[in-house]
Amino acid sequence: MEIGLFCNIIKNDEEGITTYSLGLAIPGVSANIIKLGKGGYKLANKLLKFGEEGKLPVPLNLEGKLKSGFRKLHGDQGYEHIETGAIYHKSKTTHCGKTSQQWKVYPRGTVDFKKSTGNRITIDGDGTLISN
Repeated sequence: MEIGLFCNIIKNDEEGITTYSLGLAIPGVSANIIKLGKGGYKLANKLLKFGEEGKLPVPLNLEGKLKSGFRKLHGDQGYEHIETGAIYHKSKTTHCGKTSQQWKVYPRGTVDFKKSTGNRITIDGDGTLISN
């Protein structure tokens, strides 16, 4: 079993502060690293049912082709997971992951994507949970 270290770096957030966080990623149980009271935990748990080998589903394969189970939304609105309604946006922040493709994922019904930080999760391009 391979245990990985992940980090999250947010440079100059709304208050102009750079923040860092570290955590461990354990294959098959990565959803357990999120605080149980957060909405991100519920979202990760729901999506985990549709992933493979303990990974969360992602809309594009590493070559950039749309995977089954997802549909592209109009313009640059991202992708929707058909079964759960989760909305995937390409991440614009820097995260430590194994791939260059990373996703911010929001629960069904999210309309203001800037204010739902407690409910979103970040997923690496290979389906590994990075942070919430």
